[in-house]
Amino acid sequence: MDTLRRAFPDGPSFFPSPHGDLNMATQTLDQLTTRANSLQGQYSYAFANKPRATRQLDLLDKIIADAREVLTGARSHGQRGQTLVNTLNERLTMYQSERSEIQKAQSRGPAAMEAAILATRANFVFFQYRTHFAGQNRATRDKGLLQDMVATLTQIRDAYEGLAITYPQSISNEDREVISNNLRMYTNEMGEITRAQEMGTPDEQASALANVANSQFELYRVHFAGKSRLSRRPALINRCVATLEDAKRRMLQLKSGGLTAEYNDKNIAIVTERLDAYMAEQVAIAEQRATTTFDALVDALATAANSVMEEYASEFAGKNRASRELKKLANLFDQLFEIERQMTDLTQQFDSSTNLKNLLIVQDALMVYSVEFEAIEKAQKAAKS
Repeated sequence: MDTLRRAFPDGPSFFPSPHGDLNMATQTLDQLTTRANSLQGQYSYAFANKPRATRQLDLLDKIIADAREVLTGARSHGQRGQTLVNTLNERLTMYQSERSEIQKAQSRGPAAMEAAILATRANFVFFQYRTHFAGQNRATRDKGLLQDMVATLTQIRDAYEGLAITYPQSISNEDREVISNNLRMYTNEMGEITRAQEMGTPDEQASALANVANSQFELYRVHFAGKSRLSRRPALINRCVATLEDAKRRMLQLKSGGLTAEYNDKNIAIVTERLDAYMAEQVAIAEQRATTTFDALVDALATAANSVMEEYASEFAGKNRASRELKKLANLFDQLFEIERQMTDLTQQFDSSTNLKNLLIVQDALMVYSVEFEAIEKAQKAAKS
C-alpha cells in the first residue's frame, strides 16, 4: 500500500522496499520469491489497468531494475531457482512492454495526461452512482449527493470539452459521449427522485423524509464523526445541513397540513437536535479552514487518506472476498473520493509537487477499490450459487 507524503520532507518514501539493500545473490530462494511477488504487487497496484498517460516511468524503471536484481539472485540458485527465473523473465517482458506503451501514450503530450485524469475522475462519479442510486428505491435516495455528483461531472465535462477544442487529437470522442450521456441521465434522475419523495399519502411522504434524514445521519457518521476537521470538505457539511433543513421544513409542512402521527413529531425533534450539532460542526470546520496554512491542509489530507488506505488494507487486502462487506468498501471509496476532490481543487489553485503526488496515489487507490468492489460482488454471487 502507498503511503502519502506529507507537506514536510520527513514523510515516508513512495513504495519503500521491504528488503532494503540486501544482496540478492545471498538471499534464500524464498526471500527472492517474496521480493519478486512484492514487485509484482507494486506493478499491479500502480500500472495494471491504469491510464498509461498518467503513469510514473521512474517507478516502473525502479521495478524493472529490482526485478533484474532478483533475477540475478534466482539464477545463482541453479536449477532450484529455474521456476522463479522463468516467472521473472515473463514479468520483465510484460514490464518492458508496458513501459513502451506508457511512453507512446505520454508522447501525445500533456493534454493526453489531462484527458486521462478527467476520464478517471468521471469513472469515480460513475462508480458512486452505481453504489448509491442504480437499482435503488428513489424515495430513499440522497438527492443532495446526486446534485453534488452532477456538479462534479459537469466540471469534468466542461474541462474535457475544452481539451477537445484545443487538442482534438488527444481526446476520445467516445469518452466525451459517455460523460455527456451519464450527466444527462443523472440530471433526469434528480427529477425522478424529487417526484418519488413527494408523492404518496402524508404517511408515505413522512416515511420518505425519515429515510432522507437517516441518510444524512449516516453521512455524518461516515465522514465527520471522530475525523479531523481540517481534512473535511466544508461543502459536504454544508450539503448535509441543507438537506436536513429541507427535510425538517417538509416534515413541519406535513404536520401543519394535518398529519398527527407521533413518529413525525419525534422525527422533527430528532432532526432539530442533530441540526444544532451539525451546524456547530459546520462553523467549526469553516473557522479551522479559514485559519490554516496550505502545508497544514496538505498534511491533514495526506493523514486522512492514509487512514482510509490503512483501513482498506486491514479489512480487504488479502481477505476472502466472499466474506467482505460491500457497504464498508463503498464507504471507504466515498471517504477517499472526498479527499481526492479536495486535493484536485488544491492542484488547480497552487503548484505543489507534494499534493500532486499524493493526489495520484489517492486516484490509484480509488481505482483499486472500484475494481475490488466488482471482484467481491462476483465472489459473493459465486458463493451463493
